[in-house]
Amino acid sequence: MTYRVGLVGTGPRERTKERGGGFAIGRIHADTWRKLDRVSLVAGCDIRQENLDAFAEDYGVTGYTDYKTMLAEAKLDIVDICTWPPLHADMVVAAAEAGAKAIYCEKPMTLSLGDARRMVDVCDANGVKLVVSHQRRVERRFLQVRNWISKGRIGEVLEVQGRISAADADILSWGTHWIDMFGYMLGDPVAETVFAAIDTTSAIRRYGHPVEDRALIVVTYRGGGKGYLEGGVDAGPIGLRVIGTKGLVQFGDVVTGWLDGGTTIERLEGRPTDFVDSFEVAMNDLVDAVEQNRDPILAGRLGMRTTEIIMAAYESAARQAQIKLPLNNDAFPLLARPEFK
Repeated sequence: MTYRVGLVGTGPRERTKERGGGFAIGRIHADTWRKLDRVSLVAGCDIRQENLDAFAEDYGVTGYTDYKTMLAEAKLDIVDICTWPPLHADMVVAAAEAGAKAIYCEKPMTLSLGDARRMVDVCDANGVKLVVSHQRRVERRFLQVRNWISKGRIGEVLEVQGRISAADADILSWGTHWIDMFGYMLGDPVAETVFAAIDTTSAIRRYGHPVEDRALIVVTYRGGGKGYLEGGVDAGPIGLRVIGTKGLVQFGDVVTGWLDGGTTIERLEGRPTDFVDSFEVAMNDLVDAVEQNRDPILAGRLGMRTTEIIMAAYESAARQAQIKLPLNNDAFPLLARPEFK
């Protein structure tokens, strides 16, 4: 069968050359859907008429300015959500209740643990396969490192260290990928505690919601593994480091592994297409998950775990205390800060 896909949040045509930028991601998704032989991109939605008209012309789809109308009229099997994060939860709920078989939702999943749970619950209740786009799990270099780990080439993973540093280097916009990677590299154990310091002096809002200036986060997992994240506009080189009992892996433009007790060094060069290729793998897997009635690799439940850690970090900073999970706050902790009221 051919699955009918509708995309919400097309973005403007003129910003499509930004690598993974929030305004380009809808078209990166659309280009990927068109590569797949089991799907047909049939509809697009954007609240800006000029964006929608350009998207409909470029992709030959029916355009809608209201996503609920698209859900009611387009007979969609898969709904792809590329809007700003505050809109994700309601759109996922609406798509699941409208009869979609699968939903591909961009990261960050949403802005509260309560909304993340609502998204997962409604998809479970309606038999819908939900993906949150932490697609680095299926990107070539991350798969290679996970392969080294599974073969014991760095021994037991003790900790994962991540740094994000850019104009949009906040936990929700960027750090969500590295927090997801903490779990992935450690084998997806349950997170037990979160301790964090958050600076919100500038009262920044990005993609329709509050974000922080700087962050330092420590996550402790069942079994003793830890994840450390530093983020800020001037935090230093972006990267990820995986430390084990027998080796070390350093992510940058080149992935370098000191393996087998330090006796072997292996390097993996990044390719320009790796980022975009990962979306094709993730989307093909989502279609497979529908046909095989299994969880997708990027299952919404994993996205909910990442959301819980992020919200626990904000809660930890607000309370100046370590937070034990599960988190008992279904709201978005940053909204309680005076600078965002």
